[in-house]
Amino acid sequence: MDLIVDEALQKRYPEISPELEAAIEKEIVANGGPRNPILVWEGHNIIVDGHRRYAICKKHGLPFKIVYEVIEDIEAVG
Repeated sequence: MDLIVDEALQKRYPEISPELEAAIEKEIVANGGPRNPILVWEGHNIIVDGHRRYAICKKHGLPFKIVYEVIEDIEAVG
């Protein structure tokens, strides 16, 4: 399933160092997928949390879990 990455929403999350990004990717690949699910806005398929996990899974063809959350509107996303 292809999820939607809303760039404005993604930019709300802080940047991380390349070293931390590489460590996260290494852990996800070693575990065969992420421990935490991708949080998705129900009915819109927009990623609310887990942009990095999603990108890593897509890059390596790894499975991931999705948790859908009912959200009033995009501004309600913390």
